[in-house]
Amino acid sequence: MWEKMNEMKDVILSNHRTKARGSLCPRDLDALESWYPVLDITNENMLNKVGMSETTEIGKDLVKMYPKVFKNMSVPATVMYAYSSQNPAKQTAQVFLDGMRLAGSTARVINLGEFSALSVDQSCPKYKDFLTSPENLKESRMYKAQMEIKEMLKEVSHRLGYSYDLNFDVVFQMYKLCSFETGAYLGKISPWCAVFEKRHFKIFQNDEDINSYYTMGFGSTYAPRLGCPAIKNLFQILGEITKHTPDDPQVTVLFAHSNTLRFVLTALGIAWDSTILTARNVDVREDRMWNSSLMVPFSANLQVVLHKCQNYKVTFILNNYKVLYSTCNSTKCDWDVLRDEYEDIIDPLSCNFDFCSHQLNSIGHNTHVHFFVTLLVMFKIIW
Repeated sequence: MWEKMNEMKDVILSNHRTKARGSLCPRDLDALESWYPVLDITNENMLNKVGMSETTEIGKDLVKMYPKVFKNMSVPATVMYAYSSQNPAKQTAQVFLDGMRLAGSTARVINLGEFSALSVDQSCPKYKDFLTSPENLKESRMYKAQMEIKEMLKEVSHRLGYSYDLNFDVVFQMYKLCSFETGAYLGKISPWCAVFEKRHFKIFQNDEDINSYYTMGFGSTYAPRLGCPAIKNLFQILGEITKHTPDDPQVTVLFAHSNTLRFVLTALGIAWDSTILTARNVDVREDRMWNSSLMVPFSANLQVVLHKCQNYKVTFILNNYKVLYSTCNSTKCDWDVLRDEYEDIIDPLSCNFDFCSHQLNSIGHNTHVHFFVTLLVMFKIIW
């Protein structure tokens, strides 16, 4: 991968300086000439500087949001956390907890260890087979075949001084370098970003939305099944809390890859649109609910909060935005209403991993799991 990008860098420089082809400005050429690979782009899950900074702030913000819970010296909260086997889940957990401590949290912390159920897409052979199936790739291939994509490839190739059009995968790697390196270095833009016009980024974002919609979202029959067991576990625990309120506030934080969060959002019906997202309408549906850049940015997180009011109520908070649930027509739903709505969906007979070729280790009920963090965080607050 790196060897190929180094070769491309040399070709691009030669195109401009020797063959007088291409339209990158001298400053961008100098930046590209100075570029050398220092990050492993194949390891997208690596926690970069932006991710570390944002995760620390999320930990701090949680304490600031609920000071009566996390700064209560007389009745300290209990924070239980678990993580997937995928990098950088464990590292993210430590950074998050450091943020809580920096904000003055007095909570007890319990490490529940690694849960394979948080890496469901890595542990389900049938799902892995589905990812490369014609059924899954159909819409993505249709989108890449559109004239807009061909024009973008022609523009980028001409700008870099090539006498032929580069293919989508090659240009996509440049886009990945642009976004990955810019995210890894605070305040510094990758020289590969100069390859693109602003409108080109929308094309790649549309492509990501199409891909994720049909692999991890509402266009996939697998997605809600992979996210369902986590939801079942959540509802079981919230149900127990409403029956037997513990003496101390309890917070459970699960750290997993963004794919897991997408599965959970799909199982919950969050970001659902009545109109199916397709290669033909993705360009015109700018207000679509399924928007990866909004749903799963760096340190994406989902909070599930149980409030003890006159009746128990539940609030879902996605990346600091309260989710409006259509069933309740409110951001704060009655627990009884939500429980009844999901009763059939989380039936143990259908809500499990049996459709995979082997059984996954589920999260035991005795762990009191309430929350996920790519950050998916689920926790209970008694008001």
